[in-house]
Amino acid sequence: SSALAADAMQSLPRDHVVRPFAQMLTGWMQALGGQADVGIQNLNQSLLLAHSEGLVGTEVEAQALLATVLLSRRDIPAADTLVRDALQNWEGRGLTHFLASGALLSGPAAFLAARAGDREAAASRLRQAQEAALTFGTVFPWLHVISHAFSAAAHATLGDRAQAGHHLET
Repeated sequence: SSALAADAMQSLPRDHVVRPFAQMLTGWMQALGGQADVGIQNLNQSLLLAHSEGLVGTEVEAQALLATVLLSRRDIPAADTLVRDALQNWEGRGLTHFLASGALLSGPAAFLAARAGDREAAASRLRQAQEAALTFGTVFPWLHVISHAFSAAAHATLGDRAQAGHHLET
C-alpha cells in the first residue's frame, strides 16, 4: 500500500542514494491510489532530490510519472515542460538505453507531440510506447494500460480513430 511505501521511504535518511527512487515510487502509488495531491508532492520532491544527487535516470522517471499525473489533471503546460526536460535529459545525456525511463516517458511524449501537431515526433514516440507496452506490460500491467491510453489519445488527436480504437481494445 502507499502508506507502507511512505513509511519505508520516510525511514531512509534524506541523503540515502535510494531515497529519490523510493520517494518517486511512493508518490506514484499515492497518485494511483487517489491521493494525487500528496503524490504530486512526493514526485516533485523525488525529482528535486534526484537532480541534486545526479541520478538522471530517476530524475527522468520522476518527470515522466509527474507529467502523467498532471496530464490526468489537464495541466498540459506543466506536463509539457516536464516531458521536454525529461526528453532532453534522456536523449541529451545518452540514457536511451535506460529502457524503463523510455517506457515511462514515451506515452506522455507521444500524446503531447500529437497535441502540438508534430506528426513525426508523435509517430516516433508511439513506436516507443508500443515497444514499452510489449516489453514491460506483463511485468507492470499499469504501464501497459497507460501506454495504450496515451497511444489511443495520440492517435485520436492525430485523427486516426481506427488506431485509437485499437489501443482502447487492447
